[in-house]
Amino acid sequence: MSMALDELVFDLDMALTMPEPDETCVVVNNSSNHRKETLVDVSITQIVGEMATIEAVDDVCTVCMQCFESSSSVGAKQVACGHVFHSHCLINWLSLHNSCPLCRFQVTLLSQQTPL
Repeated sequence: MSMALDELVFDLDMALTMPEPDETCVVVNNSSNHRKETLVDVSITQIVGEMATIEAVDDVCTVCMQCFESSSSVGAKQVACGHVFHSHCLINWLSLHNSCPLCRFQVTLLSQQTPL
């Protein structure tokens, strides 16, 4: 019943690290905020790219808790509910959830839009 010491050590950095988003496919479950069931070809980067880019000086991204900088090349993206996040933070978040990180307002993915 001897275990190696390495097996007993908890790696907090590994547990808190978000996986890289898959920019070609995401898994979508239309009935909840988590994607698990239907595989859909959607580019999260494209969805975030189509969101309004605004200047959010003196504001903080609530995903990474970093200030927005006007000189930064990273755009501040506004979700339909009005909340603003760094584009890369929003891409990482939307790769795991289909809602606003702050208020859980559902972000409509291309797969959820009704055809015209």
